[in-house]
Amino acid sequence: MFSKTLTFSDIVLFLTCATHIFLAIFVFFQAKKKLINRVFALFILSAAGWVLSNTLIDLSTNIVGALIWGRSTAITTSLLAVNLAHFSLIFPQESKYRISAVKIIWLAGAVFTFLSFTPLIVAGVDINIYPVRVLHGPLYYFLIIFIVSLIIYSFINFRKSYLQVERLEKVKFNYFLFGLLGSVITALSFNVVFPVAGITNLVRLGPTSTLLLGLSTTYSIIRFRFLDIKVALRALAVKLISVIILTLIFLGTYYVFRLFIVQMTMQVGVGLIITLAFISAFFYRPLLSFIRNSTDAVLFQREYSREELLKELGKTVSESIDLTILIENIKDVLLQVMHMKFVAFVFFPEERIGLSKFEVESFGPFNKKYAFQSDNFLVSTLNQTSEVLVRDELKRRAEDIESPAKKNMETIVTEMDKIDAQVLVPLPASKGLVGMLALGEKGSGDAYTTTDIQTLETLMYQAGTAIENARLYNEVKSFSQKLQQEVKVATTDLVDKNKFLNTLRRLDQIIMNTLDLSSMCQKIVDTVSWEMGYAGGLIGLLDKKNNLIRTQALSDAPIFQKVKSLLPKDLRDLAISLNDEHHVLVQLLKDGEMKVVPRMAALFTPAISYDLAEKIQGLTKIKTNLVYALSAKGKELGIIIIGLTKDYAEVSERERELIQAFVEQAGIAVENATLYSELEQINKELNQANVHLKELDKMKDEFVSIASHELRTPMTAIKGYLWMLDSGKHKLKMGRRHAEYLERVKASTERLINLVNDMLDVSRIEGGRMQLNIKNGVAEHMISGVLAEIMPKALEKKIDLIFERPKSPLPKVRIDENRIREVL
Repeated sequence: MFSKTLTFSDIVLFLTCATHIFLAIFVFFQAKKKLINRVFALFILSAAGWVLSNTLIDLSTNIVGALIWGRSTAITTSLLAVNLAHFSLIFPQESKYRISAVKIIWLAGAVFTFLSFTPLIVAGVDINIYPVRVLHGPLYYFLIIFIVSLIIYSFINFRKSYLQVERLEKVKFNYFLFGLLGSVITALSFNVVFPVAGITNLVRLGPTSTLLLGLSTTYSIIRFRFLDIKVALRALAVKLISVIILTLIFLGTYYVFRLFIVQMTMQVGVGLIITLAFISAFFYRPLLSFIRNSTDAVLFQREYSREELLKELGKTVSESIDLTILIENIKDVLLQVMHMKFVAFVFFPEERIGLSKFEVESFGPFNKKYAFQSDNFLVSTLNQTSEVLVRDELKRRAEDIESPAKKNMETIVTEMDKIDAQVLVPLPASKGLVGMLALGEKGSGDAYTTTDIQTLETLMYQAGTAIENARLYNEVKSFSQKLQQEVKVATTDLVDKNKFLNTLRRLDQIIMNTLDLSSMCQKIVDTVSWEMGYAGGLIGLLDKKNNLIRTQALSDAPIFQKVKSLLPKDLRDLAISLNDEHHVLVQLLKDGEMKVVPRMAALFTPAISYDLAEKIQGLTKIKTNLVYALSAKGKELGIIIIGLTKDYAEVSERERELIQAFVEQAGIAVENATLYSELEQINKELNQANVHLKELDKMKDEFVSIASHELRTPMTAIKGYLWMLDSGKHKLKMGRRHAEYLERVKASTERLINLVNDMLDVSRIEGGRMQLNIKNGVAEHMISGVLAEIMPKALEKKIDLIFERPKSPLPKVRIDENRIREVL
């Protein structure tokens, strides 16, 4: 039946078929009870049957054999599509598939499978050409349509499932779909489209392409546990190396035979394969043992001494009191022995050490986004049981039992899958669990052995107690560090307060010792540089007369001496108009709020040019200007600018309070100095006015003196003439009326003379020129004389004037009789 010579492509197809069969058997026996594994195994077996049929049809030497394998190709193709569609309905969750759809698919597949045994699909074969040509029956294209429809339907189902699964499942999907899509496109192209177009020499590439599906599925199983199948990488690697060595021996032997036997017939090839199979079976065990021993040093250790491991762990937990070092050492020992992909320590909350939430310390690809909480199912289960949880064991037990505990086991497995953990180890201590240890899958893919679990069960008590002690030690250490930090903060705060008080004390001294406004302003801005440690300061005062903010003082630091030399005019001639409402300084005086101004140009233009302002800022290295309004008792006095060589965000709250208090004190100081300057100006004006008044008073005295003298001279003459008319030898004889008139003139003249005398006396008193003629006098005589002078006036006004003379003479007194007479 088979007598054609085997080619390299034949061998590749046989190996592809063998790979599919091995993969199908492996998937099936990993979970025989699961429908999804059984359907996938049938799908891969259908692919193996299709590859084998396509291989053997070309090796057939008679029409009957070729026809059988040709129809077998149609049958396996139909089964391949049906199983793919069935698999697309149950993957990844077989519990949600539609039974009716599966029945319809299998019914249609059964019909086409039955028809494939008849000439309706494969009418015959032509073995005279290579590859053998299949003659299509009348229903062949209906089979093609059926197969293509099922493939499209399958990919639609895969897409729906892909959009619903989680990220890790999508990664598994990606590799499987990549291999499936590549195989389907290649097979349809070379086994359907090209033959229809008359190109038949490439049909063998279609079956060969299914190797891509097998390899991608195998990788997804190994790397991502596709179909929830766990493969021991170490065992797989050892067996794979064994298969590669045996394959190389087989191929080498085959080509050696080809060198000596020119005609390699089917009978010779089959005989050679059988012979090599017996040799491989005989040497497989020794070869496997040799490879395993050789790879132990390169891959992962198979065995370890439990006693030695526990001794090493006991030494580790007893020597380490620092929590970080402790978990690092435990992690190192576990990774060195068990080679898991990650180790994660999950610490539970504990009030006595101040831990209020779950904390995770992981080493490796652990899912840190998983939400650990007190009511978490994993946490509550560990708190209740305090037993080591092994994922694979729980999953196996859940599959084998039907009880309420099954749901709990499945929930635990689901939660463990979320963090990719294979083992959860509780860490018991004196007052319950302090946490748990999550272990990932072993790097070799091997399961955790009984020895591993027993070791972890022994370790958990030692590790739990050690971690509790380390956490308490860390709490004490943390408290000590916190205390030191608080002392440091308090010391820093005290230093800041001391600086704060010293600065204010310095400002108080300036206020008490300085009254001059210019000196006061200069000392304030110098305090900004020398006492407060900032770059410098500037004070500008209101010039209400000219409606300006005029610069009053600039820090006297060395760098600002150079700045003054760059100014185009004197410092106090630099001013900003209060009419410029958009200027930042004018706005500051209006709203009174402190402003942070990065650029000097915004403050000093147009008083100086923009370029000069930028140059000054670069020279002084000032990054931030703090601008405050100087005020006291609600009265705006001016502005103060404090330049900083750092950003405002770097200014501490304490510094801000210091600056604010300094500015308030500076406002009071400037107000006092301003009031003193105003008082000095008023005193100066008063002195000038006093001098002027004295000059006027002197002029008045001179005027009164001259006027009195000028008045007394004619009045004395008038008085003399009147006396002559009334009493002298020239006395006139007058009538009663004329005598009265004369008497009145005499009285008026006397009053006028007295008035002039009084004016002179007042002038002399005010001028301090009054002269006294002090003599011994008798008071009675002086009183009698005054009484006689004023008696006529008293009688005229009907006033009684009575002088009661003393019975005995009074003693003489030293008086100026004329002045005392005036007093009386």
